[in-house]
Amino acid sequence: MLKQFILLVIFLSTVTLSYSQKKIKESAVPEAVKKAFKKKYPRATEPIWRKPAENEYDVEYELGPNVYYTKFSADGKWMETSVDVSIAVLPKPVKDQWKKNEHKDWEVLYVVKLETADTTTKPKVYYQIAVKKDKEMKSVLIAADGKFSSTEVIEDDK
Repeated sequence: MLKQFILLVIFLSTVTLSYSQKKIKESAVPEAVKKAFKKKYPRATEPIWRKPAENEYDVEYELGPNVYYTKFSADGKWMETSVDVSIAVLPKPVKDQWKKNEHKDWEVLYVVKLETADTTTKPKVYYQIAVKKDKEMKSVLIAADGKFSSTEVIEDDK
């Protein structure tokens, strides 16, 4: 449970920082990062680079009709990728878990698929479902295998 909470905090921080960081020129991105990006996502178009932390690089890009966000370490190691998805395309185990969730009747604001690297080098896939009821907003994190991970309050920036 703690690991999932930490992943959620990292993800939310990443998304928030990605949007708030200024763009950097591709020439300012280390070759190892650009090479890793092109190898992992050879069909990606329109890359926009950001540097949210000293040894991290974020890239926003298009792949087909979707916009993706990916983070790499400065030495070119892939860290995570996220993309907005529709609740209708959730895998069956995630949909089943969502149907049991106490927030299932709340308004869905957005759904994000998050792939993240872990210590066994296998990607871990999670789905973040942001919901709202009245003035309260929450983020529900469910692993791709349908195991419930966590629910956290989303603070309103107003």
